[in-house]
Amino acid sequence: MGTASNIKILKLLLRIWSEITNKRRRQIISLFFLMIFSGFAELLTLASIIPFLIVLSNPDKLNEIVIFRDLFQLFSIDNQTKMMVFATSIFGVYAIINMFIRVTNLYLNTRLSALVGSDLSAKVYENILNREYNWHLNVNTSELINNAINNVYNTVLFIKSFLNLVTQISVATFLIIGL
Repeated sequence: MGTASNIKILKLLLRIWSEITNKRRRQIISLFFLMIFSGFAELLTLASIIPFLIVLSNPDKLNEIVIFRDLFQLFSIDNQTKMMVFATSIFGVYAIINMFIRVTNLYLNTRLSALVGSDLSAKVYENILNREYNWHLNVNTSELINNAINNVYNTVLFIKSFLNLVTQISVATFLIIGL
């Protein structure tokens, strides 16, 4: 994509931002924090697989890591079977938490996109309905409403895609930092 299309996308985002309510703005900002948390949860899941793999390949090596040695002492883990169960449990818990955060993030991205689209369509219809009677006589309002529906639908798809992109960028950033 060229610089011109990046500028168009930025202008479109700013225009959408200026048209939405303060409530939706707060919800979008909250969603951005969830996106960052989603990236962090992904990093924790990736980090939790390391002890799991170490236990599978060389369980004695896990005892050499100070953090795990202290955890094993704290939970009275003294044999390889308990180490494997512990490492598997940690990985499983982080994977389930990460999955829950991802599903929540996807749900909220979709829901917030739809809510913004609903707000925008209400504004468009209100704008059309509040025109003078003579204007309605001279304009094909059914075509105008059809165009409004299509444009709002495309805007909702754009917002949803943008929110999903930001989520994936957050996840990728945390994973790259973690690696």
